Amino acid sequence: MWLLTPIGFFSAVRKTGDSHLTLRARVHGDLDALRARYVPQLSPTLAGGGTDYPYRATCTHAQWASALTQMAQDIDYDNFKTEVAHRQGYDRAHVYSNVWSALTQLESLPQPVIAPTPKSTPERHPSGLKRSYGGVIVRADGKVLLREVKNHFDREGWTFSKGNIEPGETPEQAAVRETLEETGWRTRVVCALPGEYRGSSSMTAYYLLQPVEDTGAFNTDETAGITWAAPEEARRLIRSITTKKTALDRDLAVLERAMEAFGTL
Repeated sequence: MWLLTPIGFFSAVRKTGDSHLTLRARVHGDLDALRARYVPQLSPTLAGGGTDYPYRATCTHAQWASALTQMAQDIDYDNFKTEVAHRQGYDRAHVYSNVWSALTQLESLPQPVIAPTPKSTPERHPSGLKRSYGGVIVRADGKVLLREVKNHFDREGWTFSKGNIEPGETPEQAAVRETLEETGWRTRVVCALPGEYRGSSSMTAYYLLQPVEDTGAFNTDETAGITWAAPEEARRLIRSITTKKTALDRDLAVLERAMEAFGTL
């Protein structure tokens, strides 16, 4: 993947035999900006470690996916080259303009025939229910993050983020992405919580997550609000609105497993 952004130009690849991604750049400062703004977990920059890019660093797929999501949410400009000039100067914007001009040659090439993308089939648990993946964010003081379901859909109130896995994702990546979308918090996986938890239409596996950054932006079509709560207050909130027994039992059990896992760290 090549990515031109207002903070830098990056090439993201997965080297043969690696489970992580290598992010490459032509300018050292581009990786510094990426680390400072979007990927705090990015490894130290290695200079001269390859043959085609002078600088490189590594991160996980989930960390890169989280960064891309936040970059998309940060787009508030109506002209990309003007934004680049504002942030990095007119010389950088001029280089990007040359790239833009070169890419206009694509318009004269024969257009490929693109086959329709097959619809993905949800993973199924042996019970026949869909599989989903979720996350429980616990911060250093032991407080847990809850999200309130918009309009208390499906008779659920304060709960944890969860959702279906997308093509190419690992369960951990799905949990991190769903959590970011539904709470606005960027996170890292600490560990898997034991067991799977039954809801009305899915069996969900959860991960204990460590908070990294509050982006302040969540999907308001799904989430009405978020709050940090100590365990006893979290139990009260979960019981206060949710009236569906499967969801209530699930969320209370997940809270207990998360607190147990947090207590062993």
